[in-house]
This record gives sequence, structure tokens and C-alpha cells, in this order.
Amino acid sequence: MRLSVKLWFHFGMNLYGLSYSDFIYIYGNGASLARALDIEPQAVYQWHGCVPKLRLYELREKIECLLASDPNDPAVDPAIRARAQRVASKKLPAVSCL
Repeated sequence: MRLSVKLWFHFGMNLYGLSYSDFIYIYGNGASLARALDIEPQAVYQWHGCVPKLRLYELREKIECLLASDPNDPAVDPAIRARAQRVASKKLPAVSCL
């Protein structure tokens, strides 16, 4: 089991089924992704296509909050929301909150 998880990460995917390119697609570019995480753009480009585990959890939480937020919220970029919905509908597993 441990080996398959390492291979999964090695090929650019993560446990949520989202890849580095999916996050870049959602946010538009590496600089926007960096702004969302409050880090320098150089840090994102140093990932070399593989999202670090802690950033992965942070991004997953941000995307879930983005999708759950009010569609009329002016603080949320409608283009980012639309791209996140497109990716989530194809890749994210359903999460039930109890």
C-alpha cells in the first residue's frame, strides 16, 4: 500500500485525484496559485509538478470552501469558481459532512 501511494505522488497525482496542472488550471497560473496560498510564486514553480502534501490539504480546503461559498460573493473570482467546479465535477470524490 505504501509503495502505491508513493508511486501515485510520483506520477504527479495525489490522493484527491488532482494534479499540479489541475491546480494551475483552477487558479489560472502559478502566480495566482501562490497568492491563494500566500506564498511566493517561486515556491510554486519549485514544486516541479508535484504538490507538497501540506499544500495539497490547504488547496483542497480552499477549493471546498470556494465551491460551498455564495455564488454572488464579490470576493470570489467567478472564473476561478467556474474552473474549480469543472475540475471538481470530474475528479473530486463526494465528501459527506456529518
